[in-house]
Order: sequence, then structure tokens, then C-alpha cells
Amino acid sequence: MLNQPQRLAMSGKRQHFIPRFLQRGFEDTKKNGQSFVWVYRKGCNPFNPNIINVGTEGFFYSIEDDYSVDDEITAAETEFSSLIELLRKNGPDSIFDSNSIASLVAHFEIRTRHLRLNLLNTSSVFFKHLSTRIFDESFLNEYMKRFMKSKPNYVDDLINIEFDKLAVPNYIRNEIISSFKENYEFFLKNIISEFVPKLTSEFKCKIEDKLPEIVKKAQLDGLKINISPMEKISHYNKLNYSIINTDESLPLGDSIVIFNVTGEREFKPFCDKDDEIKGVYLPLGKNCLLYGIKDNELPNLSGISLRIAESSLEFIIGAEKSDYFSELSKHIGKNAYLLTDENIYKIIDEVINSDNIIK
Repeated sequence: MLNQPQRLAMSGKRQHFIPRFLQRGFEDTKKNGQSFVWVYRKGCNPFNPNIINVGTEGFFYSIEDDYSVDDEITAAETEFSSLIELLRKNGPDSIFDSNSIASLVAHFEIRTRHLRLNLLNTSSVFFKHLSTRIFDESFLNEYMKRFMKSKPNYVDDLINIEFDKLAVPNYIRNEIISSFKENYEFFLKNIISEFVPKLTSEFKCKIEDKLPEIVKKAQLDGLKINISPMEKISHYNKLNYSIINTDESLPLGDSIVIFNVTGEREFKPFCDKDDEIKGVYLPLGKNCLLYGIKDNELPNLSGISLRIAESSLEFIIGAEKSDYFSELSKHIGKNAYLLTDENIYKIIDEVINSDNIIK
């Protein structure tokens, strides 16, 4: 604890999940060496803050006295910042190191608040629906009936273990077990009615209420292993990267990068390991877009600003105040999810309704 004031003086409690060196490409004005951008949130008026206050959260990469992830990111940002500046200056005809860019893309994908909130929402919906299903008395009754019918010997063994603890004589065990099996539905109903409220409360206390803490730790543990996951780097370094200078002013989304993949959901803020990736898009400045595509693909640039807005969860950043960006902000969140609630419900229901649950 004695070292904390010195540590705070070095980097402060503000930790940017959207790095300032990237935001500077979207500055509207500069005052006394400070950069200002326009921030657009859905349903709100745009505002013009200093980038010190944009894309930041107190101790976002820290838990208690553990600042190791923040230190790793701070160290890596020197190289990432230089790479961004190089990309901005070199222009469309330059040849770029795909491995360095792949590392940058992989890092940006997993560092954001966008990802953390998505993980939190997905986990919350999952556990709430799961608890609603598994702590339903009719479901538990039916589940236990199926379980006892499918595993009678297992149930007998459990009962005999308890009998051993109580030193119940062998000559009356079979009679008790037979009586229990003949009346198990009555016993189950009473046991379940008594314990379901306790189980529900315990589940909420130990799981649901601690989800923000659990999700934060999971994200930081991933970053601690590698701030740019090698599996993702190997996926993204197969792309050919180029710069295009656009006529229209581009927004920077809070997902930072977006991915073009094969399938019904053409653009996504995250790339799953099973996705067939067609391209990746990263705005570097208001008129500067980095993209990576496969050898046989063409960049999918039609409506790219709208794609960025739809893939953003909370806000977009722009270099100007305009009706165009205000219109884009209406689409924030439309395509920003990991899984829809319906997908989550379907997964849980398929598992619960499957006979495999008792195997």
C-alpha cells in the first residue's frame, strides 16, 4: 500500500480503453496542446470533450494493488503508437508488416469496455435464465425423476453412504430404500419446496451479484497472458493490409475495430475462432481507414461508417459536429452484441431439455 501514491502519480487512476494516440486522429480542435473530439451517444446531444476524458475509466485495467496489466499495456503502447503514426503517414501505396498490424488489431479487439460490457451482459442473461429454469420446482421434480430412473444404482449407493454414517443395520436398509423409492415423488416435492428458495438466494449471492467482478478478472487474466493473443494474431496476419483515404469523415467506434465475416451477420465487433474472416477495418483518422482483406477479396467499404456505428455499444467519436454523425448515432448498438438473448435462451433450453443432462 505504501507504493500506491507513487504508482498513481506515474499513470493516474484514469486508464484509457480507447487509447489517446488513436483518438488524436479524430481531433476537432487543439487548445494548449490538448486534443478535443466530438462524442456522440445514442439519443443524446453531441459534446466536445478533451480526449483525457474520453474512453477512460478509473482503474479499468487494475484490481486492488495489481497494476500489471496496465503496466504491460502502457509499455506496448509505445510501439503501437509509433505503428499508428507510420500507418497514417505512409498512405495507400505502402507495403506494411502484416504481423505488427495483426498484433495491433488483436490487442484492440480484447482491450475495450465494449467487450467487458458484452461479456457482462451475456453472462448476466445466461445465469438469470439458467437459474429461472433449473430452480423451477416442476423442472427439478421432473429432472430428479429422470435421474433416479436412469441411475438407480447411483441413488442406492448415495443412500447407503448415509446409512453407513448413521450405522443403520443392513437388515432394514432394503426395506427403507424400497419405501423411499415407492414414495420418492412425495419426498422430492417436499425437499425441493424447502430448498429451492435457499438455492436461488445462494446462487444470486455467489454468482449473479459478483458477475462484474468475475468478468473484469476474466478480461484482465486474458490480457495478462498476452495483450495480443497469438491465436488471433495468426488469424489476422494472413490478411493483406492497406490504407485508404476517404472523402467522407469517418467515426471511431468504441469497439475500435470491426470484422467482415462470411455468414448472416456480415459485420461484427468481435471475431470468433470459427468465423471465416473476409476483412478487418480500423479507422485511424477522420479520413484514414486501415483495412485488411484476403487475397481473393475486395474491401467492403459501402456504408462503412454506418457499420462502425452499428457495431459500437455506447458511443462513436467524430472530428466534427455534424448532422451526419448525429444520424449515425441513432444506429449505435444495433450490431454490438456477442450473442442475442434469444441465442442464449436457446442454448440453455437445448441443454436442459436434452437427455444428456443426466448422463
